[in-house]
Amino acid sequence: MGSPAKAPITKQRRNLFSEIWSEKREVVKALLTDVIGFVLFLLALLLGFLSLKLLSLAGYPQERITRLENLHYWAYVCAVGLFLLELLVTLFRSLFLKGKAEK
Repeated sequence: MGSPAKAPITKQRRNLFSEIWSEKREVVKALLTDVIGFVLFLLALLLGFLSLKLLSLAGYPQERITRLENLHYWAYVCAVGLFLLELLVTLFRSLFLKGKAEK
């Protein structure tokens, strides 16, 4: 009997995520850690927002709740600014300083 026919060798396709991960691993890690940290911080601020609503329902004085709401707003602004700045610095280090990003 003859030898079985060999199957043609096909190039295995990789999915998009694995291609991005293999080519830009440090950049992807920087993006993922920043996104996870940002989401956790936003969840903490959401908990603060819900607690302010609970204080309002409990009859806490409205002028004090207004002050706390102002602090809560500025906490959002600071969080966005700090995470954006840290993300830009990390991406700059990863892209332009050839992976010398250090945490």
